[in-house]
Amino acid sequence: MSMERRARRALLLMALLVCTSLGGLTASADSSATETYTITGQVLLENGQLAGMSTIRLDDRASIASSNGGFVIDDVEPGRHTLRAYFMSDGHVAVYREIMVSGDMSVDFTIGKNVVTVSLADDDGNPTTADLQTSEMPWAQVNGWTAFGPYQHGALVEVHALFDDGSRSSNAVRMDGGKIGEPSRNHLTFTKGSTGVYGYVHDQLGNVVPNIDVSSGNHSSRSDASGFYSVQGLDVGVNHTFTYTQQGLEVATDANATLDGESGWMNLSLERTLTLPGNVSFTTVPDVVSKEPFTVEWTQAAHAERYVLTLGGTPMYDGPSTAFTFTPQTGGEHRFGLEAVNANGSTVAFQDLLMVVLPDQDENGHWTAGMSWTYDQTYVPAARDGVLQRTYTCLGTETVTDAFGTERSAYVVNVEDPNYLPDERSMRWVDQDSLLTLRSYWSDDPSHSNQFTDASSGWAFTNGAGEDVSLLSDASSAWFNRTTIIGVPGHPNGYTDTNSSVSVEENVTVMTPAGSFITTKYTLIDSIDGVASWELYYNATVRNYVKVVDRLPGTHSDMAQKVLVAYDVPTTPVFITETGQISTKETTVEWGAFPGAIEYRLIQDGVEVYTGNATSLPLTDLEDGNYTFQLRAIMSDGRQLDSEDVVVEVAYVSPPPTFSNTTATAAQGDDIRLSWAHERGILFVVLHETPDGSSQLTTDIEDLSFVADLSEDGRHRFRVKALEADGTTSGWSDSVVVLVEASDGVSSSRTGENNP
Repeated sequence: MSMERRARRALLLMALLVCTSLGGLTASADSSATETYTITGQVLLENGQLAGMSTIRLDDRASIASSNGGFVIDDVEPGRHTLRAYFMSDGHVAVYREIMVSGDMSVDFTIGKNVVTVSLADDDGNPTTADLQTSEMPWAQVNGWTAFGPYQHGALVEVHALFDDGSRSSNAVRMDGGKIGEPSRNHLTFTKGSTGVYGYVHDQLGNVVPNIDVSSGNHSSRSDASGFYSVQGLDVGVNHTFTYTQQGLEVATDANATLDGESGWMNLSLERTLTLPGNVSFTTVPDVVSKEPFTVEWTQAAHAERYVLTLGGTPMYDGPSTAFTFTPQTGGEHRFGLEAVNANGSTVAFQDLLMVVLPDQDENGHWTAGMSWTYDQTYVPAARDGVLQRTYTCLGTETVTDAFGTERSAYVVNVEDPNYLPDERSMRWVDQDSLLTLRSYWSDDPSHSNQFTDASSGWAFTNGAGEDVSLLSDASSAWFNRTTIIGVPGHPNGYTDTNSSVSVEENVTVMTPAGSFITTKYTLIDSIDGVASWELYYNATVRNYVKVVDRLPGTHSDMAQKVLVAYDVPTTPVFITETGQISTKETTVEWGAFPGAIEYRLIQDGVEVYTGNATSLPLTDLEDGNYTFQLRAIMSDGRQLDSEDVVVEVAYVSPPPTFSNTTATAAQGDDIRLSWAHERGILFVVLHETPDGSSQLTTDIEDLSFVADLSEDGRHRFRVKALEADGTTSGWSDSVVVLVEASDGVSSSRTGENNP
């Protein structure tokens, strides 16, 4: 919403409130009203120049936009507040700061810098006075609250306090920008009689170690990426016991110390290092798929022994593989989570994987699978990339829950943009009745970032009698609600709620790059400020809006406009399966339901291979080569409509077998049974690498298992590959390592050694 529009709405609301108060109250000065103040400031780049477009937010108020690098916040009550600046045009960087308001004040924000804020309290928690000192500033008396800086992010700031009774306290902080849920990360609280302990955590080689929990009683701190930790609020003159753990496992012997407040430095050198799994992320990208088995894949994490794949929090797979074939039982949204696990703990993937499974499709409604529309999209203020051209392609239908909690039938739409990275994904769920967006989802290419947005909208239309209707069928009023979850660190989520009246105008001519169209114009007029929030121009031939003006776009703009450039509303059946190459012997050929068709015939290389009402056909045992498919729709009036050809190239690659075993130990002289899985293998070869470095190859194994003789102590490594009936050979599988202990009980290797 523009600043002008906000001002108009505010004036209308103010007038309404004044009228209400005059109706029942006698105007009088309220001497008990709390005095409020004004905060002004600037948003700056690291070089001191004014930053570009930014938003500033005080506590839970709505965000305001900067103007020429400056901002003004009025009606601020005295007391402690959290202020956040978000640099939208300069790297999407957020900086949080605690402030104490006691009068009009100025607060400047600089990218890459922040201030240390300090509060002082006596034994009872009331504000008090003390002398403070930092390495850059001499002793100075402070009453209740102060701030030091600004300092570069990453700088270490140590602050000492001397109270009037001679007691001392010290605390330290490593500067950063703060984050959502932790806006006070750069704030230090000094309470008379308490102090802090801080330092760096290193391993035995001197490397910094993050994620170590340093605790004493109910006070704790976790070391950050630099290995730094800071525990505050510890009583002076009392013996404290400090524990050091990583995901609940002890990494150093407990330490005891009696604190005097002089200095809180307490560096830690770990006695043992627990190696957690490295980062793990999905390599499968969000997609819309049919209700057929699909494979979810992910990266191999360093030091991981196994992976746990979850669906809605329920484990689906727990094992060493980096792929899992999932068979959906229902249509709709499937959100997968992932964590890498070893004996020391786990690492969770930052971003979930969203897969949309299309349920059984019908041919009712405005759209069918394969229809597409391309629009030129412009924004005010102009987008960085100028005019954006995006193509929206209908993939099918499913039922979704809108922002009002109501289940709606929606078209699932794929969004394509020539500026998108290869694995950048954008999808829409469009209401089948109003053709307005109920949900939008975007995720960045994993090679670029883990950012995403997920917006849920609700549209409720009624006629003059108050009955629920569609926008396209006699609507006179509308209620719109939207909540946007934004997966960008520091970025605020979005929320919009508005009521509107609906105006309908027939036979409105609209000129677009796609042609001239006679349209029905729907205007949604805000009930409070009278602004036309949406202008929608619908054309029946296009089966969509040829022009949309949106003054509540939910972006960083005041207005967004879409104008039709091209459209493809098919007059022949359309394949969902695309021309391309596959590396398996199985595939499913899919096509969209075609309005009016009573039967489909699928033709493969000139031969009819299917006749019926289904919209897909699974194919198996495909040999390498090219397969050309054509779809013929048989219409109720006897017409036969043929689709364009789709060519599928099969270039089969046999996957390596997957071991059922994991790294294990055994006694010298034992036998161990290795087992594996492979769908097409008829013979298998096992490679056994012995502790002395030699290799043994066992061929022509017909079973999915092998018994190995472990006569030599030390480390034994096993791998297996498959031979299929047509002579295709797979690659070698991942290794299974067996650590064999000598017969006298002395282990020659450590149990649980990582499998490189």
